[in-house]
Amino acid sequence: MVQEYLGYCLAIPALLALVGMLIAGRLPVRWQPVGAATAILCACLLGGFFLLGKNLHQPERHWHWLPAIAVWCWLAGVAGFRAGSHWLERLFWALTCGALAGYLLVPTWSDLAEQRVYLMVGLGLATVALIMAVDWLGRASRPHFILSCFGVAALVGAAWIGAGFSLTNARWLLITAAALFGVVLSAMLPVARAKLEPGRILPLLSSWLLGGLFIGAIEPNPPRYEILLLATLPVALLAAALGLGAAFRRPDNDVPLAKM
Repeated sequence: MVQEYLGYCLAIPALLALVGMLIAGRLPVRWQPVGAATAILCACLLGGFFLLGKNLHQPERHWHWLPAIAVWCWLAGVAGFRAGSHWLERLFWALTCGALAGYLLVPTWSDLAEQRVYLMVGLGLATVALIMAVDWLGRASRPHFILSCFGVAALVGAAWIGAGFSLTNARWLLITAAALFGVVLSAMLPVARAKLEPGRILPLLSSWLLGGLFIGAIEPNPPRYEILLLATLPVALLAAALGLGAAFRRPDNDVPLAKM
């Protein structure tokens, strides 16, 4: 258990994110892939899933679809949240991410038959709302502050679910928090590193955070939907920072979210 939680869920995702960002940052600018940070974060999430021995080829449970959702949201972020994209284009890609998350993550259990459609719509709309809210609020904030807000939300969610219900259902949020803090740490080191592009990462972060919270909320009997309130934490932290005048100035090597 120590190896599973401290190693596979925390140390390895954080180390992979840190090393990946540093390697990408050492490449010549013309060779750096578009959305490098997004790709590295997606690889860390998938890597954590692989290390835990989960079957990615034949999903058997609703949460087994998390890797497929991560890959789609990574592609949506790169394609739809590029520099200069119109807000309607971003909304379209956010809707595709929300629809996919709602359809795949809501279980088909018989006792949820009457609620399934409402849960699908609710989870999908919540994903879209989180993506678009952070997209708007984060325009005046440093990229690493945006990622830290999601990391804090994932860590608090993992603690709540792990302490109150099940450590097993908290693993995906632990992996998310560890990978995010690895990326943030790489941005704070005085060495060459890949640029943070929070606009491209938002679909992936929002869907994985909400997906992890939803798994932790739906698995207990009865479901504990109040856990989903933690999805508002990144928005609340960004809004508080703006309200207090703490939406920091961006250094030259950060990419403004408004220009993603």
